[in-house]
Amino acid sequence: MQLTTAPLLTPVAPGVVGVSEHAAIAMLQQTVELLAQIDGDPTLLEIPGNDAARVDQLTLLERVKSAAAAAQTRITDVFERSQLSQQDAAIEEARAAGREGRAARLSRSRGKGISDQVALARGCPISQGQRQLAQARALREMPHANDLFRAGRICEWMVDELVRETAILSAEDRGEVDRRLCAMTVDTKTGQIHDPEVLGLTPHRAAGRARALAQELDAEAAVRRAAKAAQQRRVTIRPTPTTMSYVTGLLPVRDGVAVIASLNSAAESAKARGDERTVSQLMADLFVQRITGHPARGDDEAGRPDETGRPDEAGRPDEAGRAEDGRVADPHVPVQVNLVMSAETFAGDSDQSARTDDGTPIPAGLARDWVHDPRTPVTVRRLLTDPVTGQVSELDPRRRKHSAIDKEFFRLRDQTCRIPGCDGPIQDIDHPERYADGGTSTRGNGQGLCEAHNLVKEAPGWSTRVSDARPGHHEVEITTPTGHVYRSKAPPALFRDKERADLPPPE
Repeated sequence: MQLTTAPLLTPVAPGVVGVSEHAAIAMLQQTVELLAQIDGDPTLLEIPGNDAARVDQLTLLERVKSAAAAAQTRITDVFERSQLSQQDAAIEEARAAGREGRAARLSRSRGKGISDQVALARGCPISQGQRQLAQARALREMPHANDLFRAGRICEWMVDELVRETAILSAEDRGEVDRRLCAMTVDTKTGQIHDPEVLGLTPHRAAGRARALAQELDAEAAVRRAAKAAQQRRVTIRPTPTTMSYVTGLLPVRDGVAVIASLNSAAESAKARGDERTVSQLMADLFVQRITGHPARGDDEAGRPDETGRPDEAGRPDEAGRAEDGRVADPHVPVQVNLVMSAETFAGDSDQSARTDDGTPIPAGLARDWVHDPRTPVTVRRLLTDPVTGQVSELDPRRRKHSAIDKEFFRLRDQTCRIPGCDGPIQDIDHPERYADGGTSTRGNGQGLCEAHNLVKEAPGWSTRVSDARPGHHEVEITTPTGHVYRSKAPPALFRDKERADLPPPE
């Protein structure tokens, strides 16, 4: 296919859309037309060996999407500056003409309508137009993230997360987070050049890393942010199209963890006593019962005849919340929250963030308050990490299954599903190298996976192996049916700056 472009000429006059701008529009239109032709030509579907190329196309198109989003952000930035410049000129013109009343009115409305125009151009809600403006402004202070975004190496979602998590910082501190996460670095000992740290993270984990850095750079602002967030706690309801509803509680993390853990514990106990409902159904029914004091309606609007013509069992008094002797089980049971922090943070000698076992960063001061607060409704256990290596000892490698303590270790080490790009909660502990194939039940041959990825790895054509089993360096290699290889490194227990310096600019 041959593409032609309009000649790039000089604009006809300052402030007037000239030929070069029209040429840019023409090129964008041609790009859209070109992409429309990349449709996985049906005539090629029967030809073996094309699927690997299609996967490569998917990867590259993700970069195209990100680069296009970055271009939108740059244009939004220039558009806002241009609009503000025109508005300022109108204000000065009114003042020069002695029309102070008009100048005052124009000053009060300065900036208004810009986000509305952005939203109309993108066909999105006004809130998204406002977010786009905020993102464009923030990226002025984050040049490294902006460069990665323009190259299509990080997505718009990740940029949104980085901007949001650094919003509490000064421009200087925001730039520091940008440098530490998004700049290329060189190892001061080996001279080896490393890609920006953010490229090895999902948007969710990048947000956590940025939040942890923000908490360390401005600990007081982080505590103020947490206190302000606690004031926003609430419960909301949102209907679904299927006569169901989402009841959402925005709670401090300790309370949220305690709620889920308490419901899960009671649901597991009910399952152990033979209740046929799933754990998820039991948790939902217990949620209703504990708040309202009445049994949940459950399936088919409980108590109504279902398709079998018999009343639903959920209409009967619920047994899930009862102890084995028939008494109502006490829901106010201590719930363990794993809080990982360095010894220095625990002693008050460092502002390095702690984290919960799912990777959520907690400001150092707040974490210490949790540990020492006698009124806390949950039990906080301190898991102090080795400040040098973080290494752990191996246990008996000849067991068929991982022990309970090993499973807890994997959940604390991996935090979320280990498959690249997945932030799902860990549901299963897996042997990357299967026991049936000679894999051992050691901490080097274990990983946490979500339920879906634990199942898909058993599908034909998939394989996994441990490429690095050293403590502190655990890496798994995943090979897909098309032959593509993906690598997954376990995240650090706590983020620490490596002995690296910024890569010097090219001469």
